[in-house]
Amino acid sequence: MKTMTRVLTGLALVGALGASAAWADQPGADWKVN
Repeated sequence: MKTMTRVLTGLALVGALGASAAWADQPGADWKVN
């Protein structure tokens, strides 16, 4: 059960990172410094 929770947490983390990366790559993202 603990392993499943860890896997789900990892997936959520990766999903959030991917979403923010895709958002940052959108044209008009003026706040992105790099």
